[in-house]
Amino acid sequence: MYLNIQTMDISFNSLTTVALIFCATLLCFVKYRRRRGLPPGPTGLPFLGSIVSTGIQPLRHVEKLRQQYGDVFTLMFGNRNVIIVNGNEAMRELIIKHADAVSDRPSVSQLQLVSNGLGIVGSSGSLWKEQRSFALKTLRSFGFGKRSLENQILEEIDIFMEEFRKMDGKPFNPREMLSVAISNIICSIVFGRRFEHDDERLHIVLSLVNENFTSNNSFRFISNIFPWVRYLPGDFTGMKSRLQNISKIKNFLREQIQCHKDSFDENNIRDYIDAFLSEQIREKDKTDSTFTDEQLLQSLRDLFVAGSETTATTLRWAILFLVTNQNIQKKMRDEIDNVIGQNVTPSMEHKAKLPYCEAVINEVQRLGNIAPFAVPHGVRYDVMWKDYVIPKDATLLLNLESIGMDPKTFPNPEKFDPDRFLDQNGSCIGQSRFIPFSLGRRVCLGESLARMEIFLFVISLVQNFELRKEDDQSQPSCQPVRGATRSPQPFKIRTIPRN
Repeated sequence: MYLNIQTMDISFNSLTTVALIFCATLLCFVKYRRRRGLPPGPTGLPFLGSIVSTGIQPLRHVEKLRQQYGDVFTLMFGNRNVIIVNGNEAMRELIIKHADAVSDRPSVSQLQLVSNGLGIVGSSGSLWKEQRSFALKTLRSFGFGKRSLENQILEEIDIFMEEFRKMDGKPFNPREMLSVAISNIICSIVFGRRFEHDDERLHIVLSLVNENFTSNNSFRFISNIFPWVRYLPGDFTGMKSRLQNISKIKNFLREQIQCHKDSFDENNIRDYIDAFLSEQIREKDKTDSTFTDEQLLQSLRDLFVAGSETTATTLRWAILFLVTNQNIQKKMRDEIDNVIGQNVTPSMEHKAKLPYCEAVINEVQRLGNIAPFAVPHGVRYDVMWKDYVIPKDATLLLNLESIGMDPKTFPNPEKFDPDRFLDQNGSCIGQSRFIPFSLGRRVCLGESLARMEIFLFVISLVQNFELRKEDDQSQPSCQPVRGATRSPQPFKIRTIPRN
């Protein structure tokens, strides 16, 4: 009798479990059936989402899906609505016209996992507004957009070019030299110091940053669709490795913060960290202050990582395109020699007088396309767009590549052709036709610094060196490595000093 009762209990529990699973599945199915108000998109299934139609790397199929569903369409990542936005018109209308609704970050994403909703890039709402405002004000006070910062960049360029000269015409990979030089500029603003080119600790940290950006694990995207996979044994998505790298980067940043706390002087604010610590002291009695140690750490990670890797990657693309297009490099050099000469230091004042060089830089950013997608946006409340509803809590993904690689705007888009940015009079035009720094309220915080760095580095390199391939037989590949960003494959060059 006891055995029969026990068996009945087990059977009842099993039936209850099955019933709950069935109800949950049915609810999800009903939810999927109610997608009529959303922009169109491929069919999804409960729990799995659109992965059944697109595979484990849905963003690789965006252009094909765009042709089928239009500029704005819906994918399901697990049970979440992800709205893919393509094209200049749709992007500007949604991001600028509806800025109040779409300027947050999604509550569930890899970004939230690594930022905890803090910092500048990963935060939302009033926290983001206050911290972004503080960051802009502080960075401007330390030279953003000013001549003083230009001089600082040029000093770093001099050191960088000396490293190139030391190679004495031998083949080398310029990646590490570029990374150190660019990171030193943001380090001087944020940490109040620069590092030597042979600093082992900085090289280790920059290699961790590079590894996280260039990892092209085929299953990487799975952790965005199913965040819980990080708890499974092993690391088939690579997420655990990325988090370990981030932890090591944060340890490096904590050391910088502690050094500043140990030597802090309210009457001598040296850099971004000091400015933050000063504000922290001023708000020490506020229970809701956003100026916490963790917020400082996340903000430093945002500034250091974004300020180091993306610009250095753009410069690697610039060197690669110039090495593989010697005629364009020569035309740039001729313009530089005519306008600046070989013995005058380039400055931002020369930019307007170098239209061909500016066109080349635009084309580097367009075809290099280092950020095919902007950092995801979160939707705060329902938005009506044309005949569709962009629902609250959806994720917006801006396909920046759809603008820069649009054959209607840029015929033969895979070709490196700076002339597409010149009018019949030789003036540089068309910068508004592509958006390498994103747009709207979430536009890249360091855009002015990045533009200055890219211009001064590229002009200085072409003015002082002939950039050549590793040897006459080699032809570096221009096919990208697709990770978090789009970067060149490793390549070597030779630099021949002009004087």
